Amino acid sequence: MKKQLIIIIIGAFFLSGCAYGPSMTDIPLISGKGEMRLNAGICPHIGAYTSLSYGLTDQIAVQGHAVYETSFFNGYSSIEGAVGTFRNLRNNRVIEAYTGLGYGAGWEYSDVEDDCYDISTNYGILFGQFNYGRNGTGKYHFERGVSARLASLYASITDECDKPYRHYKKGYLTFEPTAFFRLGGEKLKVGMQLGSVVPLWVSKKTYPEIMNYGVNIGLSVNYKFVNRRK
Repeated sequence: MKKQLIIIIIGAFFLSGCAYGPSMTDIPLISGKGEMRLNAGICPHIGAYTSLSYGLTDQIAVQGHAVYETSFFNGYSSIEGAVGTFRNLRNNRVIEAYTGLGYGAGWEYSDVEDDCYDISTNYGILFGQFNYGRNGTGKYHFERGVSARLASLYASITDECDKPYRHYKKGYLTFEPTAFFRLGGEKLKVGMQLGSVVPLWVSKKTYPEIMNYGVNIGLSVNYKFVNRRK
């Protein structure tokens, strides 16, 4: 088991870059009105990601999520907003369901001789997400959970290898599972996330491709704040 985990972690850090990949969607596990979760982390494929979630009422929450990544050969950034509902179950367990929209842009470049690859893309995202997990328990306030996200992505892609530039339109339907654990104090915790992108449908399976379907691992810091004046 330890060997398999080490292989997964090493593999994630050597993922090839793309204009879209595992976004490390946050799983806040909001449990009440006035509760806020701020999450920020780093990972090899995205670079940096952050999210802010807040309980508007005892059943409704809102969430914002942003990612940014850049290197010599590729980069992308995106921002998403979502609204959802949550419910507390027994033993600190929480279920959440969100739906939201997002926008992103990315690019990828390769300088391999006689094999030009230089694309840029803009895309819109429509998604639904279901979370399940358990809030802090025990001495270290150990939290863990899983997420299942279904996303529809419409991309406008420009191939800049030759002039005049060539333009493409592609649609994707993806399944994006995520799992996490975090521990620490009652308010401040550190954690790890594991996410992936699984293709369900692609409108055109020909060149160019903007997706990275690998596995990604992130390390994050999570802060919980509860407004007592409700």
